[in-house]
Amino acid sequence: MNGPANASVRSILGQTVQVDDTTLMDASITSLAPIATSDVLEVHGSRRDDGSILARYIERKTVPVTYGMRGVVGVHNTTMQTFSMGSMTVNDGGAMMNNMPMASGGNWTNRYVEVRGSCNVTPACTTFTATRVEPEGLSMSSANN
Repeated sequence: MNGPANASVRSILGQTVQVDDTTLMDASITSLAPIATSDVLEVHGSRRDDGSILARYIERKTVPVTYGMRGVVGVHNTTMQTFSMGSMTVNDGGAMMNNMPMASGGNWTNRYVEVRGSCNVTPACTTFTATRVEPEGLSMSSANN
């Protein structure tokens, strides 16, 4: 199905998602209006310069699922073992860190990462509990090999 006639902006897992006429949606989504905060959606798209995501495809998922998101680390608090990604707080205590530098002094800030984990979606997810955090894309060491 094609997207809505007018552009729309939603917040999904703390990420700003823009939907426009080019956005495709699976057959179970007839409109954005009935999507509840407890619905689980998979969004594919491209990151824009302002940090938002321009959605290209949206699919409804059934629980249980492993949540995942990619984005830029905002404020990283090593004492609290949390960081922000968009408006989402990510708890990284106990998460497996694949190829991430030792967290100290905010050195994760502005890194583009992929996070996998869980989220309590009732009534809406406000804290994401990470089970894995890893850099997204090539690192400088990978680019030199």
